[in-house]
Parts: sequence; structure tokens; C-alpha cells
Amino acid sequence: MSAPVLLGYRIFRFRGAGVALKFPVVLLRGLGRSSGFWLEFSEKLSEYADVVCVDLLGTGRSPSEWGRGTIQGFSQDVAKTLETIGLKDFYFVGISLGGMVALELSASSTAMRKLAVLATPSRGFGERRINPPALMRLLWSLRKGTPANAELAPFLVSE
Repeated sequence: MSAPVLLGYRIFRFRGAGVALKFPVVLLRGLGRSSGFWLEFSEKLSEYADVVCVDLLGTGRSPSEWGRGTIQGFSQDVAKTLETIGLKDFYFVGISLGGMVALELSASSTAMRKLAVLATPSRGFGERRINPPALMRLLWSLRKGTPANAELAPFLVSE
């Protein structure tokens, strides 16, 4: 395996008027998706914490057109990047491949305080992807037409 590399990332500084979360939140997207695919979610989340959006190797601001062949390789890249940024403690949200990378990283990281894994097919295809009350609220929001991403973001931030 080749040496870990520093990945591309974007930082959204805490801008909320209320109480901030205790630690920054790291966001990692799935296969072929850059941090830009978090859309307005990262900005909405910055009302509660500093947010770091990382691009896996082969996407977005990262230095290569090629990704990694293993989850472990991606995880080592993310670990190097977070260490370089200087994150000592953080919350982590990974979606799809990003969730698999986050699970791998959690096995070796003492800095990861909480982990949320979204839409990762590691438990099979029969699992629900969204909790039913949240789905009902989301569907109700569609009654006026397709909402903007900024309108959908609160559903992703809420419990």
C-alpha cells in the first residue's frame, strides 16, 4: 500500500448564536462524491459547530484522479489529514463509503468522540435508511413543491 496522503478539505467555522457542540464535526461523503455534495448541510451544521468536509482521494480537492483500493487506505489518508489539520477531538459523520471509512478509522482513532454512519450498506439491503417520523416530516415539507437544499438541511441536523 502506498503512503497516506493529505486530502483536500473545506472548513466551515462555527457561526451560530447559540451553544456550540463540544467538538468539531467531520463530514465524509461516499464513492465518487466530493464534499461539495453536502450542499447547504455543512453551512447549516456550522450554526452548531466547526465543520470539516474531507474529500476522499480521487474526488473534489484531493490531489489524485485515482482513489484507493481499500477502505484501510482511505482511512489512513483521512487520519493523516485530520492530524495535519490539528483535530485532537471530533465527531464524525460518514455516508456510504465515507461511513465505511469512518468505521475503519474508529478502530484506531482515540480522537473520534462520536460516530454517525449514514446509508452504509454494511448490514444488508433490508435496513431502513431513514426513521419513519423523519420521513413523514420530510414528505410533509414537499407539499409546496421541491424544497431548496437549505430547507432540507434541518431534517438532517435534527435528532
